[in-house]
Amino acid sequence: MASLGIAEGGKVLLENELNRIVVNATASADKPHPGLAFMIKSPWSNQLEGDESCPAGASGFKGIQAQVSPSSEGITQMDEILQRLRA
Repeated sequence: MASLGIAEGGKVLLENELNRIVVNATASADKPHPGLAFMIKSPWSNQLEGDESCPAGASGFKGIQAQVSPSSEGITQMDEILQRLRA
């Protein structure tokens, strides 16, 4: 995280061609995995996932690609996600 300028508990912008969200970052207690991030399946991670499924028919959550950068924006709130879904 340090190489990206992201502090423990700091806010990060996750952005791809589908959407953008801001969440808090937490470093893994496991060995470092450069270039890899984990986000539990949630309404926030859903914002970065398309409607396509992987060849086995499951969602493609393990293959989401996004740009990660430090952010000074507020955390994406549930009401904002609901507004996006209603649009």
